Amino acid sequence: EAVIIPSAVEQGYGGFTIQLDSTRAPLVREPLSRLLNYRLAATTYLLPYGYHALPGILFPETLEQMLPDSARSPQVAGKAYFNRASNYQWEDGGIRISSSSISSSPRASLQTARLIRLAKDSGLQEIISGRLDQHKLNLYLKEIASDEKVSLYFRCWAVSELSMAGHHQPEIVSELSKYEDKLGLTGYAHLTIASLSQGSKTQAKGFWKRMKNFLAISTRSIDLEETYENAGYFDSEIEQLSILLNVAVLMDESDDFISRLAESIGRRIQAERWLSYSDCEAAAVAFDAVLENESGADTDFTASVNVAESNIMLSGFQGVSDKPETSTVDFSKEPLSDLEKDKPYVMRFEKEGTGTLFYTSTIEYAL
Repeated sequence: EAVIIPSAVEQGYGGFTIQLDSTRAPLVREPLSRLLNYRLAATTYLLPYGYHALPGILFPETLEQMLPDSARSPQVAGKAYFNRASNYQWEDGGIRISSSSISSSPRASLQTARLIRLAKDSGLQEIISGRLDQHKLNLYLKEIASDEKVSLYFRCWAVSELSMAGHHQPEIVSELSKYEDKLGLTGYAHLTIASLSQGSKTQAKGFWKRMKNFLAISTRSIDLEETYENAGYFDSEIEQLSILLNVAVLMDESDDFISRLAESIGRRIQAERWLSYSDCEAAAVAFDAVLENESGADTDFTASVNVAESNIMLSGFQGVSDKPETSTVDFSKEPLSDLEKDKPYVMRFEKEGTGTLFYTSTIEYAL
């Protein structure tokens, strides 16, 4: 990176703040902790059990490193969820949201379908209850995906889940696409995923191109423009950004684009006074796709930062890091104080070993 040390700086004020890390996991640590520590008590509602089970299903191998206090086996919470879901399955194949409900819930059914898919992806098929009729559940999802009385939010999610599970529905995707911007970013994202799952890359690129029209890309983050959608109850800005992150990974977007999306989600998570469990769920699923491309527990490297061939920071990373390494280097101290002002220099970020180095560098000074 090119850097310039300005001359018009108040004496004793100003410098570089550098942050290094081996993973984007810290951005999603708070949502994972919130989900894992959900106080189930005696609730008869199904969704909380799904929230509680999700971290262990997503990260069965690395959850203990990401959250050292998570001593409970991921199989325990997951198995308990699927047993409960099988008891809540209704005659139409859908899943009721509570034991007292007398009809299936699209939200509970979609949560169950997603957890089934994620458990299989993580090699945890054995925790899925044999009493849970997956075939009937898929038939129910197909029914709501085709039902005009159901919200577009649930219809698009349903066709996405069906497609990812190998039950492609090109006719339904085509029909839903006619709603255009009424789908909103979340709807477009689900249809993009469905199209990719069924091999329709051209259609997926069309949806993705339309979605990008609603993004405002800044230096380090991505913001959302207003769409014409009628958002569902569970839809939110964090969920929209999270599923955008999912799609960006699937569409092989640049690492810079993915980093900006991840940073945007992280900032919103930190800014929220009260983070909903639905938002935590969406963020956790999104970062699962991102962290898959990292070294995880196999990470082992040394990172260094140099300006004009002088070292200003050195850090080592092993496994999944707890938090980023941060260093502040003042302009008034060596080695920066020895450099000529208003002249471009090279700030070089290097790493040696296994893993990926993520970095940010900011310059702050008083005139």
